[in-house]
Amino acid sequence: MRTSETSTETAPRLTSARQATRLPASLRLSVVAGPDRGLEQTLPSGRHVIGHAPGCALRLTDRKVSRRHLELIVDGDRLAVRDLGSKNGSSCDGLDFKEASPRIGAVLALGDTRIKIMSAVRRQSAAGAEPAQFEKLVGTSPPMRALFELLEKIAPLDVTVLIEGETGTGKELCAQSIHAASRRAKGPLVVCDLSGLSESLLESELFGHRRGAFTGAENTRKGLLVEADGGTLFIDEIGELALNLQPRLLRAIENRQAKPVGSDRYQSFDARIICATNRDLIAECQRGRFREDLFHRFVMTVKMPPLRERVEDIPLLAERLLHGSNVTLAADALALLMSYRWPGNVRELRNVLDRAVVRLGGGRELTAAMLGLQPPADDHFSEQFLDAKEQVVARWERDYLGALLRRTDGNVARAARESGLHRPYLHRLLKKHGLVSRRRPPRE
Repeated sequence: MRTSETSTETAPRLTSARQATRLPASLRLSVVAGPDRGLEQTLPSGRHVIGHAPGCALRLTDRKVSRRHLELIVDGDRLAVRDLGSKNGSSCDGLDFKEASPRIGAVLALGDTRIKIMSAVRRQSAAGAEPAQFEKLVGTSPPMRALFELLEKIAPLDVTVLIEGETGTGKELCAQSIHAASRRAKGPLVVCDLSGLSESLLESELFGHRRGAFTGAENTRKGLLVEADGGTLFIDEIGELALNLQPRLLRAIENRQAKPVGSDRYQSFDARIICATNRDLIAECQRGRFREDLFHRFVMTVKMPPLRERVEDIPLLAERLLHGSNVTLAADALALLMSYRWPGNVRELRNVLDRAVVRLGGGRELTAAMLGLQPPADDHFSEQFLDAKEQVVARWERDYLGALLRRTDGNVARAARESGLHRPYLHRLLKKHGLVSRRRPPRE
């Protein structure tokens, strides 16, 4: 066991203190070895302590790890780690350090624990081993991958964002993910849903009011703009905002000041604004229902793809939605899910699966008949069904072959013996799914 050193001499830095490229919006620490293997933690910009003391950003149970073992600093394009005088010291990629500037992908060693530094955006390997993910959003389809790349750029920028998309596509989840990956992640995320509120309530909700400003205003109340100070305000269904209130919101966004109803004084706030709509705001502007100057205050626009345009994500989404229920999907059920049009998008998928689990009772496998979905009533349904079934089978084959290669260390002859498949046929399957056999394939 090494004792902590008091010398001011430090090991050379592992990389330049300034990264070659800008860091991702947020980082993911993944424990790849040790008692807490499998533990993960996403870290936004800021200073984060790793150790076994309560309150650590990444709390470990390794007895060889000090209470406050090391500090990880994420600051713009700078990533640094500093040992906090731990008993057993720290190393990065095999080199001991007191202070270092590690690269993305580096492995930190503290005690018996190994921690890999990764981007919070999970990318899928060529063999399909790891699903793409940006905070709470998941998907492997091209539209979702393009979305993740855009969100990774947007999240650290303190700009106003408009999220467009059909009902049920996950616009609020997108806003939550942007907030979680931003520099404001430790501040509040305040949600304001404009749908179903009267004009007077909307004004009070957003800007607040003074006591006695109107009938029923028995107490002074801060508006949501001020409540979101230091964090993010998510305004859902911005297209529902009354036309006469739009100039007030525009001024609030531009000046970062809100005037409560019944007051002649402005209150300052520092909040990022993210809005969402299922309307075509450009068309609304042309019809005179939405102000162009407010529309142009949205610096960045994000489009959430409908589920019918990301069908290949349905197996992953279904798996996530059924997680914890110990229920699996039969092949015919998954094929039906992938052939359905989903007018209600991911929200409808969630509701369908929830109802099916209730119908299932104590069973463990959902079949197509249990889903309560009506297949499309057209001549192309059987073709759609077969196409969807082929995708399900192909996904199962790819997962099975990947696991087989990992178990046999990439030895095709051994894989053929263990699986009972003829070797030439196994070669054809591996070629079909782009799984190049090798002695040590990368682990998931």
